[in-house]
Formats: sequence, C-alpha cells, structure tokens
Amino acid sequence: GAIYAQFTNTTTGSGDTDGLRIGIDSNENALIWHREANSIDFGTNNLERMTIDSSGRVGIGTSSPSSTHKTHIVNSTYGLLKLETTLTGADGAYFEFLHNSSSPADNDELGYIGFRGKNDNSEDLTFAYINAKSTDVSDGTEDGELYFRTVTGGNGGQLALTLNSANATFAGTVSDHDGDLRNIPLAQKTSAYVLVA
Repeated sequence: GAIYAQFTNTTTGSGDTDGLRIGIDSNENALIWHREANSIDFGTNNLERMTIDSSGRVGIGTSSPSSTHKTHIVNSTYGLLKLETTLTGADGAYFEFLHNSSSPADNDELGYIGFRGKNDNSEDLTFAYINAKSTDVSDGTEDGELYFRTVTGGNGGQLALTLNSANATFAGTVSDHDGDLRNIPLAQKTSAYVLVA
C-alpha cells in the first residue's frame, strides 16, 4: 500500500491536505507532493539549481521562472541545451514543435524561434525570428510555410524570406554581408526560386 512521510509546520497546518508528502503510492510510484501554493527547490553543492514554482513552471539556474514560459534556463556561459541521441543508424536527434489543436485551421501558427537581446537603452528586443504556419490543413492537400523575419530600422518582424515547397520568396534584394548583389543564375530561376525586389 501507499506510505508517506509528511512534513508540516504551524503555517501549513497539519491535516492530510497540508504540507509536503514524500513516499510511494499504492502502485509503487514515487511521489514528491507539495500541497501548498509554494515552490519545490532542488540544490547541489549548497546552491539552488532548479525550482518548480506553484504554477508548475520550471526554472533551471533561476529561482524565478519566466511567467510566460513553462521552462526557463539561465546560465552564465553559452551552453544551455544539448540534444543527443546514441541511436546507431542514419537518424539523428530532432526537436519537434506540435500545435495540438482540437480545431486546426488554415494559417495556424505552428512554432516560433525568437532571437532576443538588448538595445543600447537596456530594453529587451526580438531582433530576428523564424516561424512556421500550416497554410492549408485540408486532409490530403496540406501545405506549410516557413518565415524568416528581422528588425529593420527599429521596426520588428519585417519579413525577409518565405519558404514553401514551390518557392523561396525574398522580400527585397539578395546580397552578401558586404552588400554586393547576388543575382540568382538564370539556369536556377525555376519555380523553386522567386526573387521579389
């Protein structure tokens, strides 16, 4: 059967629905069950390493997870997240976004990757982002598009490139980092290349 150790104090109260329980349930599942509206903190080397707040948000390297994100990782170096597979074969590790909607519709947003930093006024700003849409969700004729956007002249979210199975559409001229115009060769100007000047 289930067995627990229960920890309470004068603030939490001492009833069955109070405090913290640690133990196993009747199915031998291990449980750490905080019944109060407070966080659970984990530490090593006498330092806090991870917290789960009362809303279920996880902070790693921070005791105050972002209110708009389910997981918030903070580190003083560049390494934040590593995905690795030890599968023997051709397949590699992958990262997947799923918009699990009960009522999917054309042009639903499927995922967003934002690149944020600070300007010289110490304001947080998204300087560039990539997002994807399901432009057609009809069974058998599904279509999707990928969008690349950047900040230009202080205006955020300016569309730079749209990709789909038929076209790569540039919102402007194509140039290298020195500003030299790079024209797409005529031999490559098929349905897979559309340049919008």
